[in-house]
Amino acid sequence: MKKVSIYELERRIRSRANRQPRNSRTATLLKKGMPKTAQKFGEEAFELSIAAIQRNKKAVIRESADVFYHLLLVLKKSGVKLKDIERELALRANGLAGNPKANRRGT
Repeated sequence: MKKVSIYELERRIRSRANRQPRNSRTATLLKKGMPKTAQKFGEEAFELSIAAIQRNKKAVIRESADVFYHLLLVLKKSGVKLKDIERELALRANGLAGNPKANRRGT
């Protein structure tokens, strides 16, 4: 079985978004725009939550893969790359980003 990293998945999504093959689920979802892309991500995140609550390890693995895929679609539509997320995580790990939730109302 071929190993697929999250970076390889990001590259495949970018490639399919650029080429837009007719039989590509990725290209089809991206063409539908951010509302549909974000909705699909939310649905998968909810399904992952249910699997976790049910302590169904196999379902958690399957749903996590779906969450990663749909998150990458949302990032693509947003113009965000994994390296941008890594940079943010590094800032947080080094205490340089401050409290990311501090500017939210009610916190």
